[in-house]
Amino acid sequence: MLQLLAISVGATTLIYLAAQGLLSLKAGALWVAGKVANDNTKNKRYVHYEAMRTSNSKGIWVGPGRSKSKAISRLKSGLDTWSIGSSNALSIAKGASPTGRYRFDSAHTAGKGKRTFAHYHPHEYGTHSFYGGGKLW
Repeated sequence: MLQLLAISVGATTLIYLAAQGLLSLKAGALWVAGKVANDNTKNKRYVHYEAMRTSNSKGIWVGPGRSKSKAISRLKSGLDTWSIGSSNALSIAKGASPTGRYRFDSAHTAGKGKRTFAHYHPHEYGTHSFYGGGKLW
């Protein structure tokens, strides 16, 4: 089960995250809250990950890692991603756009207790290429 975790962590950390509600099982894989993903970026195999939005203090769930080409395909198919760092998020947003154009949005204002993330949009798509740990409102 630990092998399915998108962002590798130790067993003790995994137990702590589960107890805090920062893990979720989705489609047979463990997903972590976006803030947790951002806090655990060192020595990772991937820089791009699947992402799913949620309108609560987690903001997004970050799932399995993807290659750059698969992350671009995910954006093109109407699904979101999360990347380690702004430049990585920007590169796949540009890659998903037929014209290479993109739009940047800082973390949107949200209700108290909700987390939002800075992100890029491929110009022709409404999908999100998130990055960072987000902002808790």
